[in-house]
Amino acid sequence: MECYEQGNELLGGYDAKYVSVHDPDEYLAIANSLTDKDKRYKDILAAYDALHEL
Repeated sequence: MECYEQGNELLGGYDAKYVSVHDPDEYLAIANSLTDKDKRYKDILAAYDALHEL
């Protein structure tokens, strides 16, 4: 949600109508441990929850 709001602010108050989670597979692939991978997976799930909320 923070990224969504920041992006809209950068666009001068424009409210984006189309949003997506950008490259979750790449985000997950760069994990450097199982703990990091688990954290990143939870981040991805939270991003999809935010999309649903929007």
